[in-house]
Amino acid sequence: MKRKLQIILVIALMMMSNIIANANSKFSPEAYKLFKTLQSESKEANKLLANDYDISIICKLNNDFDFEKAKAIGAKFSTVVAGIATVRVSFDKYIEFIQLPGIVYIETGNYASPTLDSAKIITHIQEVIEGKDLPKAYNGEGVVVGIIDAGFDYTHPAFVNPLDSTLIITRVWEQGTSGKHPEGFSYGRELVGSNQILQAKSDTRAGSHGTHVAGIAVGQNVETAEQSIGIAKKSELVIVSLTPPSQEQWKNTGASDIVDGVNYIFKYAESIGKPAVVNLSWGGQIGPHDGTSLFSQAIDGLTGKGKIFVLSAGNDGNTKLHIDKNLTQDAPLITNINNYYNSQQTKNGIWIDAWGEEDKPFEFNFEIVDRNSLKAKYQTEYHSTAIDTIINHLFVEGNDTCEISIFLNKSPFNNKPHAFVDAKCNNKFLFRISAKADEGKINMWNWYLVDYYGIESSFFRYRGIEDEGNTNSTISDFSSTKSAIAVGAFTSKTSYMNYRGMTIKSGGKSGGLASFSSHGPSVDNRVKPDIVAPGMCISSAVSSFDSEYSDNGQSRLLVTAVIEKNGNSYPYACLNGTSMSSPVVTGAVAILLSQNNNLTPQETIELLKNGATKDNETKEVPNELWGWGKLNLYNIFRPVNVSNLQNSFELKYTNPITTNEAVLEIILEKSSHIEIAICDIFGNEIMQIYSGYSQSGILHKTLLTQSISNGAYFLKTTINNKSTFNKLIISK
Repeated sequence: MKRKLQIILVIALMMMSNIIANANSKFSPEAYKLFKTLQSESKEANKLLANDYDISIICKLNNDFDFEKAKAIGAKFSTVVAGIATVRVSFDKYIEFIQLPGIVYIETGNYASPTLDSAKIITHIQEVIEGKDLPKAYNGEGVVVGIIDAGFDYTHPAFVNPLDSTLIITRVWEQGTSGKHPEGFSYGRELVGSNQILQAKSDTRAGSHGTHVAGIAVGQNVETAEQSIGIAKKSELVIVSLTPPSQEQWKNTGASDIVDGVNYIFKYAESIGKPAVVNLSWGGQIGPHDGTSLFSQAIDGLTGKGKIFVLSAGNDGNTKLHIDKNLTQDAPLITNINNYYNSQQTKNGIWIDAWGEEDKPFEFNFEIVDRNSLKAKYQTEYHSTAIDTIINHLFVEGNDTCEISIFLNKSPFNNKPHAFVDAKCNNKFLFRISAKADEGKINMWNWYLVDYYGIESSFFRYRGIEDEGNTNSTISDFSSTKSAIAVGAFTSKTSYMNYRGMTIKSGGKSGGLASFSSHGPSVDNRVKPDIVAPGMCISSAVSSFDSEYSDNGQSRLLVTAVIEKNGNSYPYACLNGTSMSSPVVTGAVAILLSQNNNLTPQETIELLKNGATKDNETKEVPNELWGWGKLNLYNIFRPVNVSNLQNSFELKYTNPITTNEAVLEIILEKSSHIEIAICDIFGNEIMQIYSGYSQSGILHKTLLTQSISNGAYFLKTTINNKSTFNKLIISK
C-alpha cells in the first residue's frame, strides 16, 4: 500500500499541465507551435532565428489583407488563387507576418510523405499506344507531364529519347536547393535545358521514389528493360523536386510547396501552349477529408481546361486508422490507440485529427492508460471545441516522458469543430480518446510523419466495450480534393523474376484490389478513389545514385534489370503502392490530352468512369474500394455499341468517306424520334446531321464533310433517347 501511494505521489508531482484558453483559431497546430517556439528564448528558437531558411506557409486571406504591407516585411508570395496564398517568410518576421489583419487561417504543417510491363496490357493502354483498330497510335505527344516528388536521377536512360538521344526532361525545380529561382517564386533552384539538368545529375543521392514514378508515366524504350517502358513516351517531362522530410520539422515538405509545384508546371505548360497533367504520389491523413482544406481549395483554383491533377489515393486500406460515430447523449465515442516507434527506435509519437459536423461542437477527452489496470494514469477534463483552447501537458513517469499538445477550435475554413492531438514520447504508451455530444457525427484519423514516411496505427477496443476503428475513408486528405483524380491500386501480377533470376512473390490475388489501397468515400460522401490502376509489382527506373538498389543494397532483390551506359549502371526495380498506380493513370490522361487538349478535370473523370472495366472483383460500381472500376483506356477510344434499342433499324453508308458529301440510309422499323450526329472519339458532338420525328421506312440524309478534317469519328444515332455509335472514317 505504501509503495502504491509513493508511485501515485511521484506521478502527481511530476505531471505538469498548462491550459491556454481562447487560443487564436486562425492557427493550424503546427503554425501555433512555431509561434510559441519563436516567442520563447529556447535553443530551438535561437537556432531557427539564426538560420537563413524561410518558413513555407499556406494561408486563407480575406479582403482586409494588405499584400504591400506583407511584402514590406519580406514576405514572398508564390501562388495566390481562390483566396488561398502560399508565402515564404523568414523566421524572424514570422510573428510580425501572422499579426497582419486579413489572415483567416494559416498553416505551416500539413506535411506529406511518399505513398509507395503488364500494367499497360491489363489497363488496355497498349492497344491505344499501338493504335489497334484506331486511325493512329497515341503516345502523349504535345502534352506536359509534371511529376512532383523526390529522388530523381536526371541521367537515367529512361529519360533519354532513344531515337535522337535527347533528354525528355525540359526543366526541373529543386525546391530545397539554393540557386536561381524560377520566375515568380522566391526559393529553390530552376534547371532549364539538358546541359544544366544533366550537370546536376540528381536532386538527392538518397531515394528513388521520383525516378520510379516518372519512369512509369513517361519512361523511354531501353532494349533490355522492355517491361519498364512508360505510358506516354512522347510527352515532355517537367520535374518539381520536393524537399524530403527531415528531422527539423520546419524544413519538411508541406502543402504550400506542393501547391507551388502544381502552379509552376501549369504556368510553364500554358506559356508554351500545351496542356498538362501533374502527378503527386504523396499524401497524408491530417485534414478534414472533405475537399475543404486549404490545399484542396488551392488545387481546385489551379486546375481547369487542359490542367489536370492526378494523385495516389494512399496506402492505408489495411489499417483501421479511421473511426467515425454518430454521437448522442447516450453514445459517446471511446477508443484506444498505441503510439509507435520508427524503424530505428529513435522517434515515437502520434497525431490524432478529429473533425465534427459543421456547427455541431463536441467535447474531447484524452487519457494515458495503465495497460494492466486499464485505469487512467493521466487524463484531461472534457473540453469543448466550441471554445478555442490549447492544452499543453508534460507527463513524466520514471524514465518515460510524453509531451502532449491538444488543440481545439471551430475551423474558420469549413466551420467544423476540430480537435488535434500532437504527442511526442520516449516510450510506447496506451492512449484512450473520448468524444461526446448530444448530436453530430465525428470522424477521426491518426498519422505520424517519421523521417521519410508517414506511419499509422489502428484504433481498437481494449476492454471489448469501446469503439473499434475501420478502414473507411482512409484515402489521404489530399485525395478528397474535388477536382483531383484519386487513384487506388489493384494487382496486375503477383510475382516477377528479378535481375538475379529469382522469382519474387508479392502476394495478393491477380485482378484483386491491393490490400494496402486506401478506401473511400470522402467525408462528404463523394466517390473516391475515382479509378483504380495496377500498383503491385510495377517495374520502372530507380536512381543510379541510390545505394539501396546496388549489389549490396537492402533492396537489391527488387532489381529487375540493370542497364550499362556511358560507364554507369542504371537499375530498374519492381515496387508496390498507389504511388505506382497513380502515374499509370497520369500517363493515360496525357494520352487523352494529346487528343483533346481542352479536357477539364470533370470531363476527364467522366471519360475514365465510362471506360472503366467492371468485373467480378469490382462488383457493382461506384463503390468505396474501386471507385468507378479499373482503368481501361481502350474503351474510351474504341466505338461503343449500345444494343437493345426500343426500335430496331439498319444504318447504311459508305465507309470510308472519300468525297465532300455522302448519303446515309436509315431503315426504321416503326415511327420514332431520331437524331444523327458526328462525334469525335471522346463522344463530343461536332456536327448534327438530323433531329426530328420520322415515319417508319427508309430515311435518307446527306452528310456534308467539307468542314471536317480527315480522321476517325463516330456516327451517333439516337432513336427514342437510346444511342448507338458506329465508327466512321473520313479521308478526302
